[in-house]
Amino acid sequence: MYLELKELFDSKGQSNEKVFNKLLEALKNNAITEMDYLKFKKSYISLCQLGMDEAIAAKSAFVTSETMGFNKEKLFTSIHHYQNILKKEKEAFAYALKNQITNNVESKQLEIKKLHDKKLENIAKIEKIER
Repeated sequence: MYLELKELFDSKGQSNEKVFNKLLEALKNNAITEMDYLKFKKSYISLCQLGMDEAIAAKSAFVTSETMGFNKEKLFTSIHHYQNILKKEKEAFAYALKNQITNNVESKQLEIKKLHDKKLENIAKIEKIER
């Protein structure tokens, strides 16, 4: 079953399309091949789009999924799998952000300190020359 992940998640209100796409890519690259939460959600959304009541759509999607060996345990296991993927992406983002801050902010602070020290050195030289 082909899944277009953008159809499964509402991207409205996302301030950064690039980050949203990166998260979807991580989910896609680590997707479970057998019946899982994402495929269940796709079935549910498809049934809702047909005009089916949400509660009935959820039950119908689940009953249909059970014919493929899906059950509550596999549902929760796959949900935890995808939560862990997103958690790893969050950690990677935090690490990258920390590196960006280090490279951009702390390096500028170091440059400011060097310029300040150079300024003090030049002031000392000027005072020495004036004496």
